[in-house]
Amino acid sequence: SALNAHLTQINNTLDDAKKHDDKLSHFLKEIKALLCWACPIGGMNRVELEFLKKALEELKNLVAHHVNGIAIQ
Repeated sequence: SALNAHLTQINNTLDDAKKHDDKLSHFLKEIKALLCWACPIGGMNRVELEFLKKALEELKNLVAHHVNGIAIQ
């Protein structure tokens, strides 16, 4: 019947949306694993915070070197 076909279509659409949501959730977990700063600082453990601190210090040094290079030119 038409109602059955419509319900089947709705269920298929919901299943597709759930699969898409699962893929996005998995992708976000992978990003967070690669880039610990992709999550809020409050959710980081000590090791992640120390890693973030070192990364920010390196970034600060790179920016300083870049600025010095521009100033010399």
